[in-house]
Amino acid sequence: MPYAFEKRIVALLASQPRPDVLALWSAALWRAAVPCVAIVLVLGATSFLGRGRAVSGATNVEEFPQDFEQTMLAAVDQSREVW
Repeated sequence: MPYAFEKRIVALLASQPRPDVLALWSAALWRAAVPCVAIVLVLGATSFLGRGRAVSGATNVEEFPQDFEQTMLAAVDQSREVW
C-alpha cells in the first residue's frame, strides 16, 4: 500500500461536490409542471365542451347529483341493513 493512500482517497472524496438534493427535486417538479398544466387544460376543455352530454350513464345532466348521492351513501345503506 502506498504511503498516505487513505489520506489521498479521503481528500479526493471530500473535494468532490455534493449534489444539491433540493435543487434536483426543484428541477424535477418544474419539469413536471408543464405536462400537468397541459392535462388540466385538456380535461377542462373536455368537460366544458361536453356539458350537454350524458354524465356517467345518466340520461339527463340533472340526474347526476342524485346518482352521485346514491353512490356515496351506498355503503351507509349497506351498514344499516347489517344491524
